[in-house]
Amino acid sequence: MSMFFLVTLLSIISLLSARECWDAKDRANKGSGYDGTQSRTRLGYTCQNWKSNEVHKSKIKKTYGIEDNNYCRNPERKYSDVWCYTTNPSVRYDWCDVPTCSTDACDCTNVNEEDFKATHIKYDIDNGIVSTAPPDVAVEEELKNGGSTDLSVLVVQSVEVSDTMEFSRTTGASVTLGTSFTAEVPGVVSGSVSAEMSASMEFSAGESSTVTTTETVELPCTAPPNKKAVCKAVMTKDRVEVPYVMTWSHKRLNSCTCKEEGVFKEVVGFYIDMEQHEWDYDQPNIVQAKREAEISG
Repeated sequence: MSMFFLVTLLSIISLLSARECWDAKDRANKGSGYDGTQSRTRLGYTCQNWKSNEVHKSKIKKTYGIEDNNYCRNPERKYSDVWCYTTNPSVRYDWCDVPTCSTDACDCTNVNEEDFKATHIKYDIDNGIVSTAPPDVAVEEELKNGGSTDLSVLVVQSVEVSDTMEFSRTTGASVTLGTSFTAEVPGVVSGSVSAEMSASMEFSAGESSTVTTTETVELPCTAPPNKKAVCKAVMTKDRVEVPYVMTWSHKRLNSCTCKEEGVFKEVVGFYIDMEQHEWDYDQPNIVQAKREAEISG
């Protein structure tokens, strides 16, 4: 067998074994696994041979996958796109458009926005719980009345109320952070979780969504004669937690579905109690305390 024939045969085998696409997992890990023969860039420039410094001098320090050719590569394992130096003196380098390899395997360890979409979510309403968070003082006013008649004020103040929602994954499919989906969220009726009061919301997996509204609180405060009074608007929030199972369907493989399990959490409402504490003008100890009507939201 001649040397020319052997070299030609090895070249043919190499070309047949190379794939003109990039393995999805290697690409996601910014690897150097693309070994295809693409040698033109996105802008149409011809790639320069990696072993040549004729047009552009190479400054790369790592050379994974580099051989005596001008094929697009990711030699430093730094990018999720391959590239090359060009033969155009005015354009040092350019990126190459290389497709991601399709696969017949259903991989639920990498559910991402490019390959999957959320198609269904089921809430376990029966195991949903509603809990009450520790109260916060939203508005506070102190009055000192050393006179002989009532001293009254009406404090009007704007209070910010934040409503936070999140989907907290526990087991199942490994969903890439930032993957977007639309879901119906359960509501709360009379302290219990309800599937009927639901609203559609855009969401990204692994991220919290907070909506802040402004509420006006009117706090009446009266100190009787020769009394001191501290009036407070105390805000209490309810939080709902509902287990869920979300189904992710592959956009190209009809038989590929992945299940993600977790807990949906949301601050679902608030109410404000008006509290007033009184004590003698010249005494430090409270002698009377009372609670007024509440405001709900």
